[in-house]
Amino acid sequence: MINIGNNSYKLCCIDTNVLSEMVHNRNDEFKYFLQNFMPSKYVPCISSFTILELNKADRAFEKFTNIFDIIPFCILKTPNDLYLEELSNYKSTNKINPIMMSITPPSLNGPSMINLIDWVNSDEGKAIDAKFETVKKNRLDEIIKLKENFPSKSESYTKKETIEFVNKTINENLMKLEPIFYKKIINSKQALDIHSFPSLKVQMYSIFYRFYDGKRTPSLNDIFDIMIMSSTPYMEAVLTENFQAEVFKKVKNKDDFLYNLEVLRLKDLRK
Repeated sequence: MINIGNNSYKLCCIDTNVLSEMVHNRNDEFKYFLQNFMPSKYVPCISSFTILELNKADRAFEKFTNIFDIIPFCILKTPNDLYLEELSNYKSTNKINPIMMSITPPSLNGPSMINLIDWVNSDEGKAIDAKFETVKKNRLDEIIKLKENFPSKSESYTKKETIEFVNKTINENLMKLEPIFYKKIINSKQALDIHSFPSLKVQMYSIFYRFYDGKRTPSLNDIFDIMIMSSTPYMEAVLTENFQAEVFKKVKNKDDFLYNLEVLRLKDLRK
């Protein structure tokens, strides 16, 4: 939750496809979002990667700034920043703040759209964008290599196999990325607490349901969609497209860490 003035609002992560639809088409769903959906209960939360992607498209970022200039919204931390914060606060996920920057209308005298535009054009923004392109390609290569390494023991994956996949891949990631930290955990005769890494869990579940259970061929667009969902364990709601909404539904049936997450689709804006 986030407080604005005397009111509390739910944090609602909006995925790139939905945001692009809003920015480019300004259709009835978007009008409903502005007039009824957002002001009543939710504050839009947008991945920093989504903002950087909009900046690459012809006039998309300009359209976004014109539309959202009067709307309070939040920019979310990168998946890597979230992961590092989880690592620093191992077993204390209640200390995690997923918000990188809060943007307010000029009338509220807080950080405004100008601050976001400055960040997009800054050396920091450009460096994050360049690194993200490399990370996407590396993650895609890793998934392609691993895809045949976890076959189901029957015609379809069981709940036990699904959880085993998430546990195994998070352990392998920590072993590779944080060998000193991981060795310390192993030497203490304890198992790695994967629940301390919600941002990794939601990504691994998304990978599983897209490429293992879902049999999809991995693409860079898939990697982008997976990574921008890393903050959803820290949200109260997510507004996404149908496929990812189904992924969340499956995850909620297997693991309670997203139990309270409200999953919304574009069609929910038509109610």
